[in-house]
Amino acid sequence: MIEKNILSIYRKMRIAFYRRVFTELKERESSLTATEMFSVDIIESLARPTIGEFAEFIGVSFPSATYKVNALEDKGYLKRVRSETDRRESYLELTQKYYDYAKLNDQDMSNVVNRIRREFTEQEMELLSKMLTVVEKELDNTNSKAIITKY
Repeated sequence: MIEKNILSIYRKMRIAFYRRVFTELKERESSLTATEMFSVDIIESLARPTIGEFAEFIGVSFPSATYKVNALEDKGYLKRVRSETDRRESYLELTQKYYDYAKLNDQDMSNVVNRIRREFTEQEMELLSKMLTVVEKELDNTNSKAIITKY
């Protein structure tokens, strides 16, 4: 039963995400492509990856990842920050333009959480939080090569 519930939640969140992606692509001028949106979400989740780490995570060549990064940089959604210790290495950081773009998502999640709070007591919310923390840790274990920390 729990597997069915988690799978159902995952599917609903995935569908809501895809709907948001396509709605934003349709409504915004100079918007990101779907691939670019996925790329910035991954870069955010990886928390300042190098281009090599980004390339490895998405399973593409370094030149292909560089091409994607260049496009995002040209549009102003990310910047490369040189390493203080190794000047040959750069980290990918998202810009304020990206965070302004991504804020639309936060309101949807806040609405869901507020509706959940109306259904449960404070103790039930604490238990739910504890359970979700366990689920998150298990997802981190599944993604042990590159632990997702921002979500």
